[in-house]
Amino acid sequence: MPFNGAGLFTRVYQWVNDEVLGLNVDATRTDTDSNDIATGLSNCVTRDGQSPLTANIPAGGFKITNMGSGSSATDSVNYGQVFNSPNFFTPYATTSPPLMDNSLRLATTSYVVQTVLAMSLPTQSLGFLQSDGATVSFTQTHTGYAQKEVLGANIASAATINLTTATGNLVHVTGNVGITNITIPSGAQYTLIFDGAPLVTHSAALLLPSGVNIQMAAGDRVIVRGDTAGANVIVHNPGNATSADIMAASSAVKPITPAAHLAAIGFNSFAQTADQVITSGGALTIAHGLGRSPVMMQGFLKNITAENGYVAGDVSPVNISTDVGAAGTSVAYGVAITFDAINIYVRYSNSGSGAFSVINKTTGLFSGSFTNSRWSFFLRVLA
Repeated sequence: MPFNGAGLFTRVYQWVNDEVLGLNVDATRTDTDSNDIATGLSNCVTRDGQSPLTANIPAGGFKITNMGSGSSATDSVNYGQVFNSPNFFTPYATTSPPLMDNSLRLATTSYVVQTVLAMSLPTQSLGFLQSDGATVSFTQTHTGYAQKEVLGANIASAATINLTTATGNLVHVTGNVGITNITIPSGAQYTLIFDGAPLVTHSAALLLPSGVNIQMAAGDRVIVRGDTAGANVIVHNPGNATSADIMAASSAVKPITPAAHLAAIGFNSFAQTADQVITSGGALTIAHGLGRSPVMMQGFLKNITAENGYVAGDVSPVNISTDVGAAGTSVAYGVAITFDAINIYVRYSNSGSGAFSVINKTTGLFSGSFTNSRWSFFLRVLA
């Protein structure tokens, strides 16, 4: 074996060793040695290209230098050919590219349209692409498919509203004509926004929540889902109740906002001040932010450190001022309050051991002791 598998050539015989051993020149031994050398040479790559490679050649971290540029599909390429002056072949179009063909042949536009889509698509910025197996479009109705995810054209209220011809699945319904039926594909879903106030009547073909007719108001929203038996209104969002709804004791089920509730009882706004430090004889100016002079207010004491049976966090309403008589004398506790459209002005009492007096929460007895630092004061104000 001339090469040892690691690229090292090993001779069969060594002539110097033969001389030491007293072996004379022999034709057979000479041929064996020469044939082994010939076999080794035959396994080498010739410079003129006579012998092709028979296995992958590891480069050992080295490179082939001064290599010419490749020109055929099976040629190697050099660095300059790839990065300095690449020469790519231009793909060409064909009307019928073979399947699984990764050559330079590209399908023409007409082939793609005819084979895959079967028609040219219309201009469309939004929406789902729909297919029934034969045609493709953005506008064709396909029962059971998600479709028309756009705001459609308005639909006028009428005894029967036809949603199969709606141009979007979000539609405004105009006018006040009563509605008794809605035509809708089975499985389809639409959101309707009412700009008017039609009466929607429950029937076998138009199923309303709890089977109750709905008097719509401008801004009301409903979600309609198609079923084999007809249209189902599965969600009705009537919007928030107004103060007029509350005052009229309307039977409509609507969320009530704090503002509407206040307006229904004659107020426009509400404010609660931050907790205030209590200092005997001290004065406060508190901006209320109501936009007009308060109509009603209530003062509160909040316990910070336990006293007179109260524990931290206890809140107790207090009179604005308290007059306590003792042994023929009169001592005033509490606060003096005035206000305008911007501020509330507070003056704490400067009588006794503290600005306020409280009834003991546990015993119910009057307590003459009140420690200012163990309490805070705040106001709730309506305007």
